[in-house]
Amino acid sequence: MVSRSRSRAVGAEIRKLRTSAQLSLVDLAARVGISKSTLARMETGERVASETELALLLGALGVPAQRRNELLGMAQEVHRTNWVATGPAGIPAQLSMLLDYERTTVAISDVELALVPGLLQTRAYCRAVHVEGGAPPGEIETRVAIRIGRQEILTRMDPVKLFAVIDEAVLHRIIGNREITADQFRHLVRMSRRRNVNVQILPLASGVHKAIDGSFVLYEFTNETPVAHIESPAAVVFIDEPKAAAEFKALAVAVRDQALGQEESVEMIERYVSALEGREDG
Repeated sequence: MVSRSRSRAVGAEIRKLRTSAQLSLVDLAARVGISKSTLARMETGERVASETELALLLGALGVPAQRRNELLGMAQEVHRTNWVATGPAGIPAQLSMLLDYERTTVAISDVELALVPGLLQTRAYCRAVHVEGGAPPGEIETRVAIRIGRQEILTRMDPVKLFAVIDEAVLHRIIGNREITADQFRHLVRMSRRRNVNVQILPLASGVHKAIDGSFVLYEFTNETPVAHIESPAAVVFIDEPKAAAEFKALAVAVRDQALGQEESVEMIERYVSALEGREDG
């Protein structure tokens, strides 16, 4: 069985390297002696490049030895399900794959226990998260720009469906300052009015809920196994083994069932906005 996470990651890197080199599919395919359609399928992860094909592609693209060895190593493990990538979230291979998932997914379930989901963050809130989280100062604006850019999938002509389930504890956490946090919560309310965005709050009063062990994101596709994505400070995990992925899908549904409905959730968020603005007791 092929790991779609690894094959997608390799394909996304090939596509990124090709576009950076300003080469078309036809140009690169001709350079290595394969068809345009074959290369296109490699870039989407539908077809796994052989070690020889990948070496030719990376050579034609002038990829440095260290990065070439990393990608060749990843390709050698495409028949292993799931992928634990050590290192902080956002390193090139992980980010390329996340962008690819978001570009091709039809629905995302994002269960968040600590922060507002990235796809629903305002620029100021996102910046404050990175600043207060200790991100290198020289990287903060780039990280913010990437995250805000990724939100385009919610407003494009064929928008992705987002099911955002947020623990009420998130509404208690001041990020940046009260004004930034209140504006973020107002943005949640605005986004919840979009037909493709469903925002639900897991109330503290519900006690232990199905996702109490941690946040996760689930990507669903038209004709592929869903993929679960879990982040920690030291590693990022992509789960694409069918049985495990199905369990995450069932968990996402169960958590939505435990959460408040959208209307009740919006009312709760608006109460927190009023409290932050001093219009009622917190």
